[in-house]
Amino acid sequence: MTLKELSNLQYLDALIKVAEDQLLNLEGKLTSGTHAIDGMPKQTGVKDKIGAIVPEVIIRKAKLEKLINEFEDEKKRVLDFINGVDDYLVRLVLTYRFVEYKTWAEVAEAVGGRNTEDSVKKTCYRHIKKICP
Repeated sequence: MTLKELSNLQYLDALIKVAEDQLLNLEGKLTSGTHAIDGMPKQTGVKDKIGAIVPEVIIRKAKLEKLINEFEDEKKRVLDFINGVDDYLVRLVLTYRFVEYKTWAEVAEAVGGRNTEDSVKKTCYRHIKKICP
């Protein structure tokens, strides 16, 4: 597995969050109605706000579901790869970095010992270079 493939999990997760926010925003438009009820029409013509938004909501929900399924499949691949690593330190570094999305400084702190940001980064890159020359 390459570094790019390992990083894809984080990007998919970010895409899911964006898609969820967009869907919530769109669904919010369905429920927002801030006009005074005085019995007097405000606009001429007929405008079906719900009819215009609902198809878009359905499309976005389907796309979000597809992204979530891709994320779950990719996460399984990444975890299978990481769990196949014999070296416990490397496995720990890879898990913190690519499954929990920690920065290199956070990885070094979580791993503990005398590990530095650079040492955990080198540990990761050396392992990936060794298996994918």
